Amino acid sequence: MKYTKQNIQKKRQILSSEKIRRNSKISLFLFKYAFIISIALIVTGLGLGVGFVRGILKTTPQITKDSVHSKGYITTIYDNKGSTIKTLSNHDSNRIYTPLSSVPKNLQHAFIAIEDERYYSHNGIDLYGIIRATFLGIRNQSLSQSIFRESCVPVLSALPPVISPRVPVH
Repeated sequence: MKYTKQNIQKKRQILSSEKIRRNSKISLFLFKYAFIISIALIVTGLGLGVGFVRGILKTTPQITKDSVHSKGYITTIYDNKGSTIKTLSNHDSNRIYTPLSSVPKNLQHAFIAIEDERYYSHNGIDLYGIIRATFLGIRNQSLSQSIFRESCVPVLSALPPVISPRVPVH
């Protein structure tokens, strides 16, 4: 670039020309209003989101141990091939409520090992298991892996355990 007196004057004329000043004023005007509109949209979105969550929290009933407790049970007995042998549908059939402290530790560990091998490494929500079940459900186009099953052990461990005596297979 040449820094002669003439080149510098040319640059000044170009930069101070009416066209450039008008374009920069229009650009600044549009930028200001676009910025203000985007801020307003963000604030409105946050306000609507907070209001939505507060509305849900106010209208949601309180959850207690009694309200989560199932009112009835169905017991299904399977053979070694997975076929249903018998379904016991009476809600009081073979059920005895037992405190968790009286359930043997080996039985507790066996239940957890079958249902959720990472039970002790997460805080009740197994994100890895949920993501795995979601991807398998999308790939297989079904929810046979059941995303909701991933929270089975934490929910069941919060309820009083149920032990049923052996039912003879006919």
